[in-house]
Amino acid sequence: MKYSITTFEKGSDALIEEVEVEVCNVDALAALFREPVETFVNVYPISSAEAVGLVEMFGIDLDLAAADYFLEVSE
Repeated sequence: MKYSITTFEKGSDALIEEVEVEVCNVDALAALFREPVETFVNVYPISSAEAVGLVEMFGIDLDLAAADYFLEVSE
């Protein structure tokens, strides 16, 4: 599986950045997005609730006021 965090200009479809992340605990990541791990393949918007968990898991800084973020999970 491939896990990426994509960053777009706020309110736009202009891609700023795509960063692939290494996931050690898929169960915890799926639970963060309230999705069963068996069906955890999609594009998920990142809200403030998920951002807190992602910061803890990956140590990344997400500025939700400045950009729109999404977690992309693909095979």
